[in-house]
Amino acid sequence: MELLAERQTRGFERAGLACGVDKRILFLDPMDRKLLELTVSGTLTRRQAGALVGLSSGTVTRRIRRLMDRLNDPLVVALVDYGALLPELHREVGLAFFLRKRSFAQIEVEFGVSRFAAKRMVQYVRGWQGASRTTATTRRGRGRRD
Repeated sequence: MELLAERQTRGFERAGLACGVDKRILFLDPMDRKLLELTVSGTLTRRQAGALVGLSSGTVTRRIRRLMDRLNDPLVVALVDYGALLPELHREVGLAFFLRKRSFAQIEVEFGVSRFAAKRMVQYVRGWQGASRTTATTRRGRGRRD
């Protein structure tokens, strides 16, 4: 078991994942997380992973690409890194919507909120991320005078 864990760790380093992706992977659904861990770490080829889950290697490749795109989305990065600044339910709904691609109907069932409330939370998260980007840019520019 240690050998498998060591091989998986080496694989993530070798894959050259962007900083913090390993932390964001923890917020994925278990099946997506396992698929990424097995393929990106080099434990299984995409063909082997596809045979394991009943998908073609092309489908596995597309799914991995989409997962990596979502993991590197600036909004998802902000939710994972700075989401503690948000109300907890807003953060969880934001991760469900933007990272796990849940529909508003699924969010309604999963979190026990109305669709209207879920939409409002997603709008709030979008605004929060936009405002935090603007504030960070403004702060960086203040100290410099050319």
